[in-house]
Amino acid sequence: MNRRFIQPPEWHRQKAVWTAWPYLENEWPYITQSQKEFIKFCEMISRFGKQDLHIAFPSQSIFSEVQSSFDGVIFTPHIMKYADSWFRDTGPIFVTDKDGYPFSLCFGFNGWGNKYVMPGDTEVAKTIAAKVGYPRVIIPMILEGGSIDVDGKGTGLSTKQCLLNPNRNPEKTQEEIERLVMNAYGLSKLIWINEGLLNDHTDGHIDNIARFVAPGKVMVMEPSGNDDPNAEVYQRIITTLENETDAKGRKLEVIKIPSPGKIIIDDQIMPASFLNFVITNGAVIIPTYDSRYAEKAVRKIGNYFPGRVAIGISSHYILTGGGSFHCITQQQPLFAS
Repeated sequence: MNRRFIQPPEWHRQKAVWTAWPYLENEWPYITQSQKEFIKFCEMISRFGKQDLHIAFPSQSIFSEVQSSFDGVIFTPHIMKYADSWFRDTGPIFVTDKDGYPFSLCFGFNGWGNKYVMPGDTEVAKTIAAKVGYPRVIIPMILEGGSIDVDGKGTGLSTKQCLLNPNRNPEKTQEEIERLVMNAYGLSKLIWINEGLLNDHTDGHIDNIARFVAPGKVMVMEPSGNDDPNAEVYQRIITTLENETDAKGRKLEVIKIPSPGKIIIDDQIMPASFLNFVITNGAVIIPTYDSRYAEKAVRKIGNYFPGRVAIGISSHYILTGGGSFHCITQQQPLFAS
């Protein structure tokens, strides 16, 4: 694919946020608690987000069963086929061409390197693209949306652990992958971080470890507590980014926030991240995981989003399903008509 598109950064004005009801009991070990956290999250988007909210449900009967739980939440329901709720990775990427015309980019999806292959997930991008109505463009590679972060000015972030993993695109060289990604997202520079968090089944998605908060400004975590399981990884990420420049040749400003520290559920260290926040028009919604470092992290993240309400709410049980707030959403930018 040589055609070039541009993805706006997440803080660009949004038309909508897309997400999906978690319903598979074998994929959500604490499904009742996860669903309660999901409803609370949707309530915050509805109350403070200042854009439309679209929620997918797998059947009319399931929607009818749970509809009353969303009392006070303003949203548009969609009955559609999907297995898991991680629309960041299965949904389309909304972009424009150089003339400003919108498109839905649909990458291939293989269950995070063939770990979780379930019926319906490969159809999500196509289904949402049809509902939105933007022309659909198929990108010939496996890629999850959580593996890329952009600043809107030509700079992107990703990890080698994920994007160059042979369980994604073994037939493609790094050069071929870079070309496809840079054309799809409108990048002139792609910065590589080596690896992500311990026990992250996504193989190191960037939205757990480094996020742009403005052009040239990237937010990372630093270790919290003496037993932080990702302490060495955080330090390597910081060192990498402090020695990088953006697409315009400017030295990156690296902003450090505390990590959640050691989060254990059922004797397993979890890949918890405060950076898995969602930026909406009116708020930035931050997962907290019952971490004692959450208050400081929420306050510091909020400082970089003036004009938006910084909201910290629990994603402790959503995390047991494999991700957090950013993973479970996909933003639809507001494009000029």
